[in-house]
Amino acid sequence: MDTIKIVTFNLHHGKENDVKYSKEKLLDDISSLNGDIICLQEVDKYSIRTKFNNQAKLIANHLGYFVHSSFVRFFGLGFQYNIILSKFPIEVIKEIVLPNIKGKQRRLATKVKITTDNGPLVLINTHLTSGDIVSGNSIAQTQLKFLLENNSEDIFIIGDLNMLALQVLPNIEKFGFKTLSEYKTSPANNPKNQIDWILTRGYKLNSMRTSEKLCSDHRALIAIINL
Repeated sequence: MDTIKIVTFNLHHGKENDVKYSKEKLLDDISSLNGDIICLQEVDKYSIRTKFNNQAKLIANHLGYFVHSSFVRFFGLGFQYNIILSKFPIEVIKEIVLPNIKGKQRRLATKVKITTDNGPLVLINTHLTSGDIVSGNSIAQTQLKFLLENNSEDIFIIGDLNMLALQVLPNIEKFGFKTLSEYKTSPANNPKNQIDWILTRGYKLNSMRTSEKLCSDHRALIAIINL
């Protein structure tokens, strides 16, 4: 049975807070992940802080991958996206606007079908609302529950969920999802919490690990799955 490497990585526009942005480091770091499917969050387009780079296009061209970009917001200095990169063709099923409270930045979940050499898989890439992770981040919990309740097929839910294991694991178990935990992803310099997740129902997770520190304030989470 062949395996696929899936990666989720909150890119944080390709830099740590106190480090100068470098397009070359961005491309080198993403290449080093060597993922078959890479889900990124907080990807910039035409932003002053990232030298007006179209990061999705830069990365996809550098890797030679298929790419789908989902517009999240305009923030005054440019545009921000979540993106899915894949060695295999991507078919968009749905862009899902997640429930939120008034005044909060909108949050999206992108549902796609990716046709691998060993058959199709369905996944959702998302970045849930940030909040106080210690107190439970009730908005993100509502958003995750919405995704779990409204997607009944075999599927991956992938991304920065802005929640700890204490909030994530009880929720997913009710809906037949599983993961391997706990792999600390934040902050990148000295990871203390896991807020980035790869959840699945219907697929076998072989192994999981985090990356070394890369061009972000998060570390990437990497899973090997069987198809």
